[in-house]
Amino acid sequence: EPLPGEWGISPPLTIAAPTLEMTKSGPATLDYLEPGSFTLDVRNAGTSSAFDVTIADRLPDGVDGGMCEVAPVITAAQVFAADGATPVAGKGPLTEGSDYTASWSGAPNCELTLVMNSAAAAIGPGERLIVSYETRLDDDTRNGVALTNVAGAVEWFGGDASNPDRQTFTRNLTNGTVG
Repeated sequence: EPLPGEWGISPPLTIAAPTLEMTKSGPATLDYLEPGSFTLDVRNAGTSSAFDVTIADRLPDGVDGGMCEVAPVITAAQVFAADGATPVAGKGPLTEGSDYTASWSGAPNCELTLVMNSAAAAIGPGERLIVSYETRLDDDTRNGVALTNVAGAVEWFGGDASNPDRQTFTRNLTNGTVG
């Protein structure tokens, strides 16, 4: 036991940080002019909460068609426990405007951007933010064409907005894990 001011050893220290992994799911086929339901599932595999998460979802748009003419409609957003079904206490369904903002940039970008901005939208360790939305094929989409889009968490923070020293995590949106 060192005396105050003497040399000593601190107990082990663990550096904690949020680590986000996202999966997008949707229908394997989509009928012309019928809405398709898509899900963005963001899991925090890290050891601390992720705050103010920004998700970018770049929908397809090409010469053979796409999903760019009609803005997606958010149907649900909520933080769940690791099983993806059990609601987290104190984190009910998220409300656009107070818990998150959604913006749509049509052609040529065709990008849905979601920015979480409340304590209810923070993703704790092991928790999952699940956002569901609907959209449809463009009028010029050819029958049988394969469409691919890219989505991911592109920014989040290791502390809430009241912490001026919080760490920022940014990622580029790539097609590194198509499918």
